[in-house]
Amino acid sequence: MPPRQKTAYRVSPSVSVTAMDVGNIVLNEISHRDDNTTYFYPNKHPVIYFILKGRCSITANKTTNHCLSGTAIIINDNKTLPVEFSHAGTKIFSFPLTPALCQQLNISLPDFTTHAFSNYSFVNNLLTRLFHEFSKNDDHASECILSILSLILIELKREAATSYVRKPPWVNKLATLLNNNLSKPIDLRWVASQLKRNYNHLSRAIPIYFHCTFHELLLSLRLKKAATLLLETNQPIYAIAADCGFASTSHFDNHFRHAYGLTPLQFRSQS
Repeated sequence: MPPRQKTAYRVSPSVSVTAMDVGNIVLNEISHRDDNTTYFYPNKHPVIYFILKGRCSITANKTTNHCLSGTAIIINDNKTLPVEFSHAGTKIFSFPLTPALCQQLNISLPDFTTHAFSNYSFVNNLLTRLFHEFSKNDDHASECILSILSLILIELKREAATSYVRKPPWVNKLATLLNNNLSKPIDLRWVASQLKRNYNHLSRAIPIYFHCTFHELLLSLRLKKAATLLLETNQPIYAIAADCGFASTSHFDNHFRHAYGLTPLQFRSQS
């Protein structure tokens, strides 16, 4: 299938949009140049926003969501929403979840109002991969995009199934503990001792609240931190690998390419 045509246009002196139509969905990359500007995004369907770089605030359902780089949020509010860019150079990747798309993929849309996904969520890694298929836009991009969208919708349904479950305090403590120690060797026994939790209990409970094993969670956090450093700093690849706890540059390269379909160097050069 040939590459899809992209359309670039400016919605204000500060805000520009690059859009790509892939059948029943339009993917949008929104960029802006100045601090403290507002873009009004028309919503007719639930929309996913993924903050690629910088920070912004999105107000929906009378609640303002402050979003940093790496944040993903789904908004179900059929109104024109203000997106406030507080940092020059902010980039957002967004797309609507239309009934036609769900019908095409044969997956029903989960029941969400507004939901922010944690940075350790598998959804965030899928969105990063989706954006880079959008950026590559080669002969296989359309097929890859639809496949990734199917996975995203399935993960949204999983998130919806547990979003109303009350999470114990250790869940947030675990995410913070891991994020603060990504450069170090970490195993579940060390985590259990730090949280004063039973090892076997954590091993069984982590998949319930994080939808993945402990090792998958740790790798996801390391890759997400690496992606952010690649986008927002000029650190060399070997330094990023060390900062994120990878044993070697080749180890980092293999895991990153498996997750995102690009080497770290390709990821940085295409962003």
